Amino acid sequence: FDPPHLEGISDKAKLRKQYGKLDTGWEEDIKKGFEECMRVLRPRGTMIFKWNEAEIPISKMLLCFNQMPLLGHRTTKNLKTHWMVFFKN
Repeated sequence: FDPPHLEGISDKAKLRKQYGKLDTGWEEDIKKGFEECMRVLRPRGTMIFKWNEAEIPISKMLLCFNQMPLLGHRTTKNLKTHWMVFFKN
């Protein structure tokens, strides 16, 4: 699950055209996307989640989920990209 992670980006920006933009109410969109991923995931399956906290910290993103990741990894501090693993019981 790799949703768009920028909300303050110009509509003409190349990154916006390639990856999309978070709209107003993005928290609910992310929550619904996560719930749908978990719904279609097989029992005892895993989901990989990627997030770049260039604008929105991972702590705020995690509030959108109804469970915590099983484990996670952050890339170098300059990239600010987080990879997390979620498990479906």
